[in-house]
Amino acid sequence: MLYSPLLASLAPPLQLLFTEFARLMLWLSLVIAIIVPLERRFPQRRQSFLRQDFGFDLWLYFLNGLLPKLLLALPLSALAWLLHSLEQSQYYAAVAAMPVRQRFLLALIVGDCGAYWGHRLSHEWPMLWRWHRLHHSAEALDWLVNTRAHPLDLLFGRLSGLIPIYLLGLAQPTAQSFDLIPILYTVLATIWSFFRACQSRFTVWLA
Repeated sequence: MLYSPLLASLAPPLQLLFTEFARLMLWLSLVIAIIVPLERRFPQRRQSFLRQDFGFDLWLYFLNGLLPKLLLALPLSALAWLLHSLEQSQYYAAVAAMPVRQRFLLALIVGDCGAYWGHRLSHEWPMLWRWHRLHHSAEALDWLVNTRAHPLDLLFGRLSGLIPIYLLGLAQPTAQSFDLIPILYTVLATIWSFFRACQSRFTVWLA
């Protein structure tokens, strides 16, 4: 009986952790089912599925699926607070009135440009390179290398894409209704990053 209040307080975060773990397992199953056959059928180079450092990269997949999402909450909340005073401007009102499809297409372009420059800075700034070099340390390449990254490097990369989208009003963190734009952008960018890392002749040519 003494432990019941403690268990009750732990139940919500444990349930959330279980839900996130299940989501990551589903993502992993889908990626393996779709991308791994491409590597086997159209290999850029032949290698074992359980190649060197597979276990380490798999651990990073789960770590980076959980931790950066928590770390994003604070900077995005600060950005929402900043934009709250600007959302009544004519510019933001005009962008908010645009069709969702048009805003989403613009968000893809803006987010990709932000991610590109964020990636360049990760190579050029020594402090950022300290985090980013883990991504380039793999001796064997395949789809799973996509998540071989320091959590802070992954956080910086996501913010590089999301911040311009928010600043230009293409995503609206203070809107009354649920805004799908940042979620759709993140999901599509994640899917595309797995395809770019996939070591098949088809996807290497496509990327």
